[in-house]
Amino acid sequence: MPLRVPVGATAVQLLAHVGEADLIHVTTSERRAAGLARALAGLAPELEVIIFPAWDCLPYDRASPSREAQGRRMAALRRLLEKGARPRVVITTPDAALQRTPPREVLAPPLRLRRGEPVRGEPLMRALHCLGYVEDDRVDEVGEVANRSEVADIYPAGLEAPYRLEAPAGRIDAIRSYDPLTQRTVEEVDELLIDPASELVGDELDRGPGAEHWLSEVYPKLETLFSNLPKARVVEDPQAQERRRAFLLQVAEAYADRKRSDATHPEASLRPVLPPTSLYLDDAEWTAVTGQRRLDLPLSDSVEPTPSFATAPSPERALGEFVAAQLEVGRRVVVAASAKGDLRTLSRRAARSAGRAPDPAADWESVLAAPEGALLSLAADLEEGFVDSAANTVVVTARDLMGSRAKTPDTDAQVVAPWQVEGEALHLGDIVVHADHGVGVLRGLETVDTPAGPRDTIRVEYAKAATLLVPVEEAARLWRYGSEEGAVAPDHLNTDGWLKRRAKIQAEIEATAQALVELAPERERTEAPRLAPPPAAYER
Repeated sequence: MPLRVPVGATAVQLLAHVGEADLIHVTTSERRAAGLARALAGLAPELEVIIFPAWDCLPYDRASPSREAQGRRMAALRRLLEKGARPRVVITTPDAALQRTPPREVLAPPLRLRRGEPVRGEPLMRALHCLGYVEDDRVDEVGEVANRSEVADIYPAGLEAPYRLEAPAGRIDAIRSYDPLTQRTVEEVDELLIDPASELVGDELDRGPGAEHWLSEVYPKLETLFSNLPKARVVEDPQAQERRRAFLLQVAEAYADRKRSDATHPEASLRPVLPPTSLYLDDAEWTAVTGQRRLDLPLSDSVEPTPSFATAPSPERALGEFVAAQLEVGRRVVVAASAKGDLRTLSRRAARSAGRAPDPAADWESVLAAPEGALLSLAADLEEGFVDSAANTVVVTARDLMGSRAKTPDTDAQVVAPWQVEGEALHLGDIVVHADHGVGVLRGLETVDTPAGPRDTIRVEYAKAATLLVPVEEAARLWRYGSEEGAVAPDHLNTDGWLKRRAKIQAEIEATAQALVELAPERERTEAPRLAPPPAAYER
């Protein structure tokens, strides 16, 4: 099996296993899960695809997962309880699949609001509080609600936008989604389903920081993703197995650290930390719940990525030669893009080499039904193309030809980093700058014991192995430096060298700013020549 299987090729193989039962695919990352969902939406538009995400906090964290992460999980679980006309594909990661879930009794039915039905503000707010929603003056994040007499704003779990309910006479007159930045209406709907924004569902529950890590004490029994789909087949990516083992090791280490910390400062925690099996499946239970249902994808060396035409000296010529060669040996050639403009461009380029325009295909089933040597076009969001010699089919995507110019959606899924500083992910070994102490190397998170209890800090290493522990609440004084470790020398801690350099840099910045102000009028009067970079060199 190749080390890196294209997302589209994996999606095609999953489609081959969609039969009478649901399918659970455990993939390597949230990003790949999102890519697979987009690919399947284009390859099989009628197929229901559900992404089941993980918490966006570390195991045994003192902080809770976000309402967005919990809400997406609860919305996905509720959809799994609904019996559909066709089998579904559930895409998840080891982190998410290993974690136990609330019992299905708290998942259905969701709170349903319909236009024309009566509604009262106080009962509605009580119901939303039981589902984990919190009041806020400005509703712009999942799980927030604002009640303003005859108008209520709600950001439901699992949805992409907040909604505004207008009830001028105690009856819902309109339900509209809106842009939280501009407050402008996006669309109007007749019905709104509101899933829980917390995995702690009920009245008068403790939803303080980290309360979700005691989920098994709230409910008599927790379930799993697999128990919610008792007949589903399970396909685990071979590389996901490594991530699963690494995550279980992370859970064990986090449990040991938290237990040691709570033993040192018992007053810091109101209740003892629970063992890993209370919230996560272990190896034995994973094998027990998946063993009889496992399927293996028949991916082999017959699947490989298509060439990157965008980096060739003449991308169009390289594409034409490739398409002509594939058609000559009798393979089906499919050009695929999600943007209409990209699909038209790709189709025209392929048509020049084939001498005929591609025939539109509605889905992957139509592709496989086409005769050998067919040239087809497909509206699907595939990150890269692939050659499947076993199926005698080749897929070429807009990104293969146009590289970064392809108008594909942003494929960067939310990645859970160890910590975030002003929205920027920081990782071990990053060169960072502290506003007061200068350049150092980020070495990790460390919990230190203080008279007030355990305190989380960020450890930064300076010259001569000197260490600075920065409280996490002061993390905004750190920012990432542009070089990798080894490219710049750390500063000496507790000297005035950095302060002198910072004062000098500040003076240079002020001088530069003044020069730019003086230069601005001249720039307004000057027209620069247009530069057109060579496309192939630019892509490389």
